[in-house]
Amino acid sequence: MSKLAQLQGKVRTFNIGGVDLELTPLSMDDLDLISVDKDAPEDKQMEMIKKIIFKVLKQSVPDSTDEEIKKISLEHMNDFSDAMTELHNMKQSAKLDKLKDAIAKRQTQRTQEESK
Repeated sequence: MSKLAQLQGKVRTFNIGGVDLELTPLSMDDLDLISVDKDAPEDKQMEMIKKIIFKVLKQSVPDSTDEEIKKISLEHMNDFSDAMTELHNMKQSAKLDKLKDAIAKRQTQRTQEESK
Protein backbone atom coordinates (compact mmCIF):
# COMPACT_ATOMS: atom_id res chain seq x y z
CA MET A 1 0.00 0.00 0.00
CA SER A 2 1.16 3.52 -0.70
CA LYS A 3 1.40 6.34 1.80
CA LEU A 4 -2.08 7.44 0.66
CA ALA A 5 -3.49 4.64 2.79
CA GLN A 6 -2.74 6.89 5.77
CA LEU A 7 -5.26 9.39 4.40
CA GLN A 8 -8.17 6.97 4.48
CA GLY A 9 -10.87 7.64 7.03
CA LYS A 10 -10.73 5.77 10.30
CA VAL A 11 -13.64 3.85 11.78
CA ARG A 12 -14.91 5.51 14.96
CA THR A 13 -17.41 4.39 17.56
CA PHE A 14 -20.38 6.58 18.45
CA ASN A 15 -23.12 5.88 20.97
CA ILE A 16 -26.45 6.81 19.45
CA GLY A 17 -29.59 6.07 21.39
CA GLY A 18 -27.68 3.70 23.67
CA VAL A 19 -26.33 1.70 20.72
CA ASP A 20 -22.59 1.67 20.02
CA LEU A 21 -22.09 2.01 16.27
CA GLU A 22 -18.72 1.67 14.57
CA LEU A 23 -19.10 4.16 11.74
CA THR A 24 -16.96 4.23 8.63
CA PRO A 25 -16.44 7.67 7.08
CA LEU A 26 -17.27 8.43 3.48
CA SER A 27 -14.54 8.63 0.87
CA MET A 28 -13.79 10.42 -2.39
CA ASP A 29 -16.24 8.11 -4.16
CA ASP A 30 -19.03 9.73 -2.13
CA LEU A 31 -18.41 13.37 -3.03
CA ASP A 32 -21.65 13.46 -5.00
CA LEU A 33 -23.53 13.07 -1.71
CA ILE A 34 -22.29 16.42 -0.46
CA SER A 35 -22.54 18.35 -3.70
CA VAL A 36 -25.51 20.48 -2.65
CA ASP A 37 -25.23 24.21 -3.28
CA LYS A 38 -24.54 26.13 -0.08
CA ASP A 39 -27.57 28.31 -0.85
CA ALA A 40 -29.84 25.34 -1.55
CA PRO A 41 -33.19 25.26 0.22
CA GLU A 42 -33.34 23.66 3.63
CA ASP A 43 -35.22 20.59 2.35
CA LYS A 44 -32.44 19.86 -0.18
CA GLN A 45 -29.83 20.17 2.57
CA MET A 46 -31.81 17.88 4.87
CA GLU A 47 -32.07 15.36 2.04
CA MET A 48 -28.28 15.52 1.70
CA ILE A 49 -27.82 14.81 5.41
CA LYS A 50 -30.28 11.92 5.16
CA LYS A 51 -28.35 10.41 2.24
CA ILE A 52 -25.04 10.76 4.07
CA ILE A 53 -26.39 9.09 7.20
CA PHE A 54 -27.98 6.34 5.10
CA LYS A 55 -24.75 5.65 3.18
CA VAL A 56 -22.60 5.63 6.34
CA LEU A 57 -25.01 3.25 8.09
CA LYS A 58 -25.20 0.90 5.09
CA GLN A 59 -21.42 0.57 4.86
CA SER A 60 -20.92 0.48 8.63
CA VAL A 61 -23.71 -1.96 9.48
CA PRO A 62 -23.79 -4.16 6.36
CA ASP A 63 -26.45 -6.52 7.72
CA SER A 64 -28.90 -3.65 8.23
CA THR A 65 -31.81 -3.40 5.83
CA ASP A 66 -32.95 -0.27 4.03
CA GLU A 67 -36.23 -0.55 5.91
CA GLU A 68 -34.47 -0.64 9.32
CA ILE A 69 -32.54 2.50 8.47
CA LYS A 70 -35.64 4.29 7.19
CA LYS A 71 -37.45 3.50 10.44
CA ILE A 72 -34.82 5.02 12.74
CA SER A 73 -36.61 7.53 14.92
CA LEU A 74 -36.13 11.23 14.22
CA GLU A 75 -35.19 11.65 17.88
CA HIS A 76 -31.73 10.38 16.93
CA MET A 77 -31.12 12.68 13.95
CA ASN A 78 -29.26 15.35 15.91
CA ASP A 79 -26.97 12.68 17.35
CA PHE A 80 -26.40 11.31 13.85
CA SER A 81 -25.68 14.82 12.52
CA ASP A 82 -23.17 15.37 15.32
CA ALA A 83 -21.57 11.99 14.58
CA MET A 84 -21.31 12.77 10.85
CA THR A 85 -19.69 16.13 11.63
CA GLU A 86 -17.17 14.52 13.95
CA LEU A 87 -16.60 11.43 11.80
CA HIS A 88 -15.73 13.55 8.78
CA ASN A 89 -13.90 16.28 10.71
CA MET A 90 -16.26 18.92 9.41
CA LYS A 91 -16.35 22.23 11.16
CA GLN A 92 -19.52 23.29 12.88
CA SER A 93 -21.16 26.05 10.89
CA ALA A 94 -24.13 28.35 11.17
CA LYS A 95 -25.70 26.48 8.26
CA LEU A 96 -25.32 23.14 10.06
CA ASP A 97 -26.77 24.69 13.19
CA LYS A 98 -29.74 25.86 11.11
CA LEU A 99 -30.26 22.34 9.81
CA LYS A 100 -30.06 20.91 13.32
CA ASP A 101 -32.67 23.44 14.44
CA ALA A 102 -34.91 22.36 11.56
CA ILE A 103 -34.49 18.70 12.56
CA ALA A 104 -35.33 19.55 16.17
CA LYS A 105 -38.42 21.45 15.02
CA ARG A 106 -39.59 18.46 12.96
CA GLN A 107 -38.98 16.17 15.92
CA THR A 108 -41.13 18.40 18.11
CA GLN A 109 -43.89 18.52 15.50
CA ARG A 110 -43.85 14.73 15.14
CA THR A 111 -43.99 14.25 18.91
CA GLN A 112 -46.94 16.63 19.18
CA GLU A 113 -48.75 14.85 16.35
CA GLU A 114 -48.17 11.45 17.96
CA SER A 115 -49.51 12.62 21.32
CA LYS A 116 -52.85 13.70 19.80
